[in-house]
Amino acid sequence: MEKQASKAIIPQSLFKRRKKYNLRPDYQRGLVWGKKEKQLLIDTMLRDMYVPEILFRKIEDVPGIDFDVLDGQQRISTIFHFMEDGFRTPKGLVINGQELGGLLYSQLPDEWKNQFESFQLSYVTILGDDDEIEEMFRRLQRGIPLKDVEERNSIKGLVRDFVRNSVNHVFWTETVGVNEKNNNHLQYNKLIEQLLVLEDKGIVDIKRKDLDALFDEHNEIGYPEEKKEKFIKILDYLYDAFRNDQDRSYFKPSTIQGLYLLLSDYIKEDEGKKHSKDFEAWFVNFENDRKNQKELPEDKQTKELVAYNQAMIGGTNAKESLQTRKDILEKSWRLSLKGKKK
Repeated sequence: MEKQASKAIIPQSLFKRRKKYNLRPDYQRGLVWGKKEKQLLIDTMLRDMYVPEILFRKIEDVPGIDFDVLDGQQRISTIFHFMEDGFRTPKGLVINGQELGGLLYSQLPDEWKNQFESFQLSYVTILGDDDEIEEMFRRLQRGIPLKDVEERNSIKGLVRDFVRNSVNHVFWTETVGVNEKNNNHLQYNKLIEQLLVLEDKGIVDIKRKDLDALFDEHNEIGYPEEKKEKFIKILDYLYDAFRNDQDRSYFKPSTIQGLYLLLSDYIKEDEGKKHSKDFEAWFVNFENDRKNQKELPEDKQTKELVAYNQAMIGGTNAKESLQTRKDILEKSWRLSLKGKKK
């Protein structure tokens, strides 16, 4: 791996060539800065204060892309967003007696716009192969630790790639409404990892060590094909069952965990899509009954639904909670099927 000498670039040049920079290499996390963090960077640059060095990787074989951004993704994306009038300077901002608060980039006085555009951003360019670059990226994050799912997402391998592809399934994108914004911390990637552990090991804890173990076991050799096929089949079933339902409030991670466990057994019985529409009606009724328990006197509450609600409060990634929810869902679903046969 080769490291070139530190240089400087100005926002104006970055912005003009913005399509040449890949802000989302495979190992990078999503865009996670909020408005306050973005405004603080702009404040810092307008005051001509220090901004940490940016790290680029030179790209040779991707048409239209010259650099991957290894470190500095949030800073560069914030600069681009501001220069596109995407947000305003912080309210009440005063620098050297000049009131600059609440302004879009295009509204900055010319002298301040010129100062921002000519701010000196230090950067270093790295040359290296994929393995060297990904290892360096993980080391960089030790200063600002990645969340466990972000760390696994940075590890090149077959499980990671399957998880990334799976999050684009229509069940997630259309039924649950997953998109880049609400999955910026990869929370749905983590949920998929949990479901893969449950499919692989049965009802077990699905905490960090268990998800790490999934990657340790399968990331190089691949997740078993028959289990991948079954996993996708269950997502297909869920999409088919709920494709016309507009209420996404049902689909909390802990709820999806329980439904997946229920269907993992049900699909195994080769029921296919036979009862998919009944499944939606049953589940909506189940959820309504469950939520209504809180409004009922204690002597009118249903024991199983009370137990289900308790299992949904804290510790939802523990084996005991998962087993309780699966058993209660299964009992309710089976009773519903019996009613249909009468």
